[in-house]
Amino acid sequence: MRLKLKGYKLKSLIVVIIVIVTYCNEINVYSDTTVFYPIIIEESTSSDDVNEQNSKEVKLKGKTINYVVGWIKINNNWFFKDSKGDYVTHWNYINDKWYYFNMNGVMQVGWQFINNNWYYLSESGSMVDGWQYVNKIWYFFNSSGQMQTGWQYTNNEWYYFSESGSMVYGWQYLNKTWYFFNSFGQMQIGWQYINNEWYYFSESGSMSKNWQFINGKWYYFSQKGYMNVGWEFIGNQWYYLSSFGFMEIGWCKVDGNWYYFNASGQLISNHISSFFSKIINDVNDVSFKNKLFPSVMMAQAALESGYGTSKLAGEANNYFGIKFKINEDEKKYDLYYIETKEYDSKNDKWFTFKEPFRKYQTINQSFSDNALKLRQGVSWDKNYYKGTWRENANDYFSATASLQGKYATDPNYSTKLNNLIQVWRLNQFI
Repeated sequence: MRLKLKGYKLKSLIVVIIVIVTYCNEINVYSDTTVFYPIIIEESTSSDDVNEQNSKEVKLKGKTINYVVGWIKINNNWFFKDSKGDYVTHWNYINDKWYYFNMNGVMQVGWQFINNNWYYLSESGSMVDGWQYVNKIWYFFNSSGQMQTGWQYTNNEWYYFSESGSMVYGWQYLNKTWYFFNSFGQMQIGWQYINNEWYYFSESGSMSKNWQFINGKWYYFSQKGYMNVGWEFIGNQWYYLSSFGFMEIGWCKVDGNWYYFNASGQLISNHISSFFSKIINDVNDVSFKNKLFPSVMMAQAALESGYGTSKLAGEANNYFGIKFKINEDEKKYDLYYIETKEYDSKNDKWFTFKEPFRKYQTINQSFSDNALKLRQGVSWDKNYYKGTWRENANDYFSATASLQGKYATDPNYSTKLNNLIQVWRLNQFI
């Protein structure tokens, strides 16, 4: 048989086979299936060296031409030949994957800057998308394979990528706002404990500063973002922030002392707040032991003593105006006299009397004596004040109502007590 290879006559089929095999070995041809370089054969004949899946046959002027289709590796570079036998360039979609070939047809790998976008091509040349860990850095590529920068929302989480595409961690100052990203790169919101300090991040992820109303409570954050606790002087007003950070309102015990803060959290310091601060500890102690309402007891003391300004309270620690019983109290209490004046309308004259009152050594004794009075009643009825007992009164309203017309004859006595309790948040003490 006589064959013609590229225009030259050869005298032996063996020579042709040797030439073909030697040439293929030199260019190191690889493919998903066996790949052959173009071979023009004048007369077609079957051969085990030709893989029909990887070669094409066309009739040209009565001649059968076989040529290569698919992947080819030459000098450690990969190429791809299309169905026309041409080397492909630029982007090509092969076996459900995208590949990029330069102008010389060489398949590209690694980072590639194409049409003003960065892409990353795997070692096998396929374009990657989604999350990729490259040189110990996380990157994110969209479905078109383009490396992403800036804010990205994926899998219900916000991430931020630098201009170089690397995913950021920790504190980040972006557009004049501080954000915090955890070790997974996820933007944090809400409460976060960072380096032994509490911070709060809004729904948009921005770090909070100054006053913030969170879950029904006020908090104050420094200009560096950490939550403040303890005493804070803000806007010429004193505030106290609990160990949990929220602004205190009402009564708060700080270092053994009681302080009162209004509804805006501002410290109120006057003779009334000072009076209640002075008696709270004793009231709590006595009311607990005798099962009485501390709020009612404090309101009574404030009303009966003029917030502790009466002479009887100041000099005798008597906050409830309890009188001394002659020939009965001598061995129990000290005696204290107060001059009172009464008008005689018949004679149109004022008369001065000395009224005996009990004198106590301590505030606690005064409140204990008043509690004993409420618990033991009067000589003719031991249950006279039972309406003030916790086991009988559902709340302080019931207790103050039971005092009306019994403890005092003032028709507005219970109303006055209730107002004091509400205005000064005395119902905080139960």
